[in-house]
Amino acid sequence: MTEELLRRTLVLIPAYNEAANLSSTVAELREVLPDVDVLVIDDASTDDTARVARDLGVRLVRAPVNLGIGGAVQTGFQYALRRGYEATVEHDADGQHDPAAIKALLTPLARKEADVAIGSRYVGPERGAGRPKGARRLGVAFFSTLTSLLAGKRVRDVTSGQWAVNRRALKFLAEFFPNDYPDAQAILATRRAGFRIVEVPVGMRPRLHGVSTTNLWRSLLYPFSVTIAVVVEFLRRKTKPEKEE
Repeated sequence: MTEELLRRTLVLIPAYNEAANLSSTVAELREVLPDVDVLVIDDASTDDTARVARDLGVRLVRAPVNLGIGGAVQTGFQYALRRGYEATVEHDADGQHDPAAIKALLTPLARKEADVAIGSRYVGPERGAGRPKGARRLGVAFFSTLTSLLAGKRVRDVTSGQWAVNRRALKFLAEFFPNDYPDAQAILATRRAGFRIVEVPVGMRPRLHGVSTTNLWRSLLYPFSVTIAVVVEFLRRKTKPEKEE
């Protein structure tokens, strides 16, 4: 079942100035999943990200302006929806995500047990691999607790960027995916819309090259911004997904 769904799955790679990492990330994906379709969403990079993607022969969408991670991922969802894919998987360009986890993320979708599968560093045998430490770990725990309380469901890793969604959830997220702080907001939005969410054990790895685009000022603002974004999302009127045909 999972192998059949994999053939109808698009792996989304949002990328902003990831020219140094993209070749290795795509090469590893192709080694583990040689037949998977890959889309790179170049979020108005100022380096050679787009050229590298073209040279790799993957699908490419270039944003005319920087959309941010939420806008880039939503662009990927819209692309997948219009081209008839049954599932999508978000996969970082910087090498932090293990492509071997993609089949595990798709399994509960293929079995009709969930609509959304979140790669979690806090459950199962992979627990602890790549988890943040210190103040950042406390922040993740706080966001997870807040989001879980508002969503009415325990979700341990609300900052994970490795997701799989089925076509039903894809239709919803292609229209309603949040922009600035998408992970926790999207979990809350999909849960309140009635989608079934599961967490699948994954590990996280360090970036291959370069540094995160999160600077010191953004790091200081992040806890407050995410808290406000999650609360605002909770106060929004519930949006119901379209019924399946």
